[in-house]
Amino acid sequence: MDSPTEDKLVNMRIKGHRYYGYTTITDPLTGLKRQVEFALGVGVGEQRHKSKAMQSFGQKLEQIERGDLPNTCNLKFGRLAENWKRNPLSLAGSTHGSPDNLLILDSTLVPYFAKNKIKEITKELVRKYLKIREGQGRKESTLRKEIRVLKWVMQSVLKSWELPAWDFQNKEKEKDEAPTRYDVALMLGAISHSKNYGDQYQDIASIMAYTGLDTSDVLSLCRQSFKDGCLVGRRGKTGKRYKVGIPAALDSILARLVKVVSLDPLETFFGIPCADTASQAIKKAFVVTGKPQFHAKSLRDFYASELYNQGENDNFIQDSLGQVRGSTETKKYTFPSKERLGAVAEKFPDLRVVPSGKKEVNR
Repeated sequence: MDSPTEDKLVNMRIKGHRYYGYTTITDPLTGLKRQVEFALGVGVGEQRHKSKAMQSFGQKLEQIERGDLPNTCNLKFGRLAENWKRNPLSLAGSTHGSPDNLLILDSTLVPYFAKNKIKEITKELVRKYLKIREGQGRKESTLRKEIRVLKWVMQSVLKSWELPAWDFQNKEKEKDEAPTRYDVALMLGAISHSKNYGDQYQDIASIMAYTGLDTSDVLSLCRQSFKDGCLVGRRGKTGKRYKVGIPAALDSILARLVKVVSLDPLETFFGIPCADTASQAIKKAFVVTGKPQFHAKSLRDFYASELYNQGENDNFIQDSLGQVRGSTETKKYTFPSKERLGAVAEKFPDLRVVPSGKKEVNR
């Protein structure tokens, strides 16, 4: 075998009569700089071979700039998942590494994909996974959470990786109402009597009702979440930023929570094991109060509907919910109150029936 020679002008080497390219990258799994080498698929020979190798090298660099790292296709998903959980770069500034997302990764994704190499996790394999999970009775919302985490992990080393299109079969029943203020008040009274964490559950549910945040978002609140009289952060599900005004009704709750935690701005307020336990407590409280159709997500509907019925425009509601402006998702959260429907009805004129042949109009 020939000893490696090097063309420093284009960062290419010749080894074994073949061209190889190399460059320095910041590894997304460790945050450290390292040199990567990759075959260019061209043998040494005439000048045109070198030109072809340089063209291949440029294409490889473009892939790297897009985030598709070489030499990762043979990495197994189990190893990738472990590295992703420990990686400060992929988790910094987001809630990707929340306890609920890590639970999804460890309990569902790793058992299924662990032994697969990155190159083997194709759209077809993901479709098989979704078909199996639907067969186990998993709802659309649950499956969307699972494949969202899968996408985050895969794109940490392969930015071009995308999820397949999928027609979800186990869809949730379409909502036709949001809880009223009375419904929420009854639930808050009932949840305080929960066997464990009753007071914390009540605080969590109150913050959800008055801010529209999801359970996981509330569990991520800390001192750093306060800015200019608002709660700010990123949605756990989408990573999109939200900014919510703090209503007076939450002043006493948030003031008490701030006193309990240490001076560390990143220490969270609540000690609940995971968002599911709080969500289940909210659901149970609604059932106890005779409203089994409502659950934790219904508090987001309540908040959005309150804004809607108070006359706030779509942009304001979308900003508060952490949605993209112009999103059609907003309509799923807003329901007109009886008072608003009645007010609209009162604006219609008294339409009289005019007998046939007469030209009289309404007066």
